[in-house]
Amino acid sequence: MSQEKYETIARHTVMPTDLIMATFVAKEVQVASLPKEVQFAVNKADCVGLRLKSGVCVNRYVQYALSSNVVLDYLRSNLHGTTRDRVNTSQIKEIPLAVPSLDEQLRIAGFLDEKCVQIDAAIAAKQAIIADLKAYKQSLIYEVVTGKREV
Repeated sequence: MSQEKYETIARHTVMPTDLIMATFVAKEVQVASLPKEVQFAVNKADCVGLRLKSGVCVNRYVQYALSSNVVLDYLRSNLHGTTRDRVNTSQIKEIPLAVPSLDEQLRIAGFLDEKCVQIDAAIAAKQAIIADLKAYKQSLIYEVVTGKREV
């Protein structure tokens, strides 16, 4: 991208400490943080970069809070769009978020990080079981249809 082009979209630059939130809201609110390895990026259309005040907000806490069903319900009551439901920057700025002390935000984010790792592991284990059962089903069908197994 040329410097001239970048200058026209520079206000959309996001940094590693920023959050990126999708403006399309369907089944969930999608919020992500820019990977620390990426020095800066330009967020695409249909996303909003959120720069939080350091010393006031913990990114992981705000990311979890914005991803909550409380915020989803709030945003759903403010959706607009003809083909795809979305919210705009002004509506995102108006989201009511509880902002406890930094220590409490860190404690909550740490707790949720730990629980999310456990939940993701449980989901992966269940998906492996489902894959094994599907493979067993196909094997069983094959054996019965080919006569390698009696019914």
